[in-house]
Amino acid sequence: MNQMPPLSAYDKLPYEFVRYFRINGMHFNRKMYEFAVSLMSAKDKDGKEKRFKPVTREEFDAVMSKYGIELPKDSLYDGLYVWSMAGADFPKSVPDEHTRALYVQESLSDPDQRPGFVFNRFYEDTVYNHIPIDWEYVNS
Repeated sequence: MNQMPPLSAYDKLPYEFVRYFRINGMHFNRKMYEFAVSLMSAKDKDGKEKRFKPVTREEFDAVMSKYGIELPKDSLYDGLYVWSMAGADFPKSVPDEHTRALYVQESLSDPDQRPGFVFNRFYEDTVYNHIPIDWEYVNS
């Protein structure tokens, strides 16, 4: 089995990579969230590939408010990422906005997970799939 080495295997990390984590920790900033969503797609009802577009903070907050859902453990754009990922990856299991809002709440409030686990999963997926991240761009 071909496994990718963990980050700790590298002696030197690029400056912009380290800068991102110093500023944002293991969380999505707006540009990283938009980049992540640009990679998402799902099939529509006709079986055609559909690209996802990022939702705005205002749109996301409005849906959460509509269903009385609070996200005390949400950081930066993590909740918006989970919202988009659920729509792209689980359209049958999370078919409507109320169910998706509950999925976001449960994902971010999972007591077994440490802060930053959502971003860590995304980042490890990019490494595993050899998807480069433009660290300069996501830091700007």
